[in-house]
Amino acid sequence: PMELNFMFPKYELQDELPESFNASVQYEFGIGTSPHDANVNPMTSIRDVQFTARNGTMVSYTWNVEDRHISLVDGQTYYVIMKAYDLTGATAEIRTSQGTMIDLMPPNVTEARVLLDVDIHGPYSISWHGFQSLSGVKDYTVTLLRNDKLYNVTSVAGDQRSVQGLLDPNDVTNGTLFSAEVVGISMAGLPSSKVRSPAVVPMPDSGIMNSQVIIGVGVGVTLGCLLTAGIVAFFVARYIKRQNAKTKEERWLRKLNNS
Repeated sequence: PMELNFMFPKYELQDELPESFNASVQYEFGIGTSPHDANVNPMTSIRDVQFTARNGTMVSYTWNVEDRHISLVDGQTYYVIMKAYDLTGATAEIRTSQGTMIDLMPPNVTEARVLLDVDIHGPYSISWHGFQSLSGVKDYTVTLLRNDKLYNVTSVAGDQRSVQGLLDPNDVTNGTLFSAEVVGISMAGLPSSKVRSPAVVPMPDSGIMNSQVIIGVGVGVTLGCLLTAGIVAFFVARYIKRQNAKTKEERWLRKLNNS
């Protein structure tokens, strides 16, 4: 059955009566959709309250919502109202809770997305967004999968949207696939459906990769220039050789004609 738990500070008499007379203080509780207005469950005298916390300074009580035939609407905020009074009928200041939103549905993941980035040297980052809940998201359960098998699980607060970690380098091998799953848990304790990232293969860090690319391009250009220079030198030498041979042939023909 659904239960509504609440707690308030304990009241004590302010006059000169003996301490035992504090036991005569009575409590009334009610439920409403706004503070100080018990429009859902009228103020009702409750006698079997529990005194908790250190030295019994707090009054606690649990209402069984179904037993009281209270119908709570999803998305509505409800307030618990408390009033204390003594044997003479004198009442204390009414106290009201901060309000509790009824959230019967798990977080909506229609727009939720999860992204995973894994570096070949071990660092990884998981980020997510789009989890929606009426009561808000209390926390997230983040699961990292290696080749579709559980690698580790992390729990983070509901106001966070990313988590970073470091893999064992021995677990980052050629062809290893990693993916991440995120579950949002509402303030009412309801878990969402799992949202999984696309599977990724570890890639080099962008800074390292860019420097490698720059070095590679530089070496490539240098080799290209050397190769081009070598080809040009080859054809120039070949051309000069042919010109020298032609010149010798022309001289020989002129000598032959003159003889």
